[in-house]
Parts: sequence; C-alpha cells; structure tokens
Amino acid sequence: MSVIAAPGPGYQISDPAQDGRAFRSALGQYGTGVAVITTLNGGMPVGMTVNSFAAVSLDPPLILWSVQNASGRAPAFIGAQHFAVNVPSADQVDVSRIIASPQGGAGAFEQIEW
Repeated sequence: MSVIAAPGPGYQISDPAQDGRAFRSALGQYGTGVAVITTLNGGMPVGMTVNSFAAVSLDPPLILWSVQNASGRAPAFIGAQHFAVNVPSADQVDVSRIIASPQGGAGAFEQIEW
C-alpha cells in the first residue's frame, strides 16, 4: 500500500511497511468502501475486489481482509509473499467491477491499465 495523496504541505511519501506514521496515514485516508487486492501468481497479476479491510497492527504493519476459501483466486493469495491494496477513485468503478467479475482473474488485467 502506498500513500497517493499527500495530506498536507511538507508531507513526504514513504514506505508504510517501514514507517509507522506513513502506515497510519495511509489507513486514515481509507474510510470505507471498495478496494482491489492484487498479487502476482506465476508472474501473472491476480486481483479481487473486496468491500473492506481493517487495520490490525501498526507495529508490525498489518491489515486484515478476507477471501472465501472456495474462491478460485484464493490459492494465489494464500501462496503469495506480497499483495497490494489498491483503493480506486470514484472514476475507477469500472476497474473494480472488471476485477470482481467471474472471469476477473488474470484476464481482467488485459482489460485495464495497470
């Protein structure tokens, strides 16, 4: 997860995994809504749209989101070493819908810019 919009003058973007303040700021910018979780599986992108995620810990930086075990995309995330939380803007609703579609998997990334 990275901080996209700087909260104020003099704010510097840094890696939330290494900077607790940046992690807290990134979480604070997400109220509630849709997020797209992505990872790589065999070098190919895989994603799923989720309706929420929650902060678990600032040190270490941890978040919680859930995936149904029966999901065909679950194995990619269970086996992943890393994943990204993408918070789409209001004009990116189509991206979250494409990723959420049943054929969303890797094929979805052919339909969107990433």
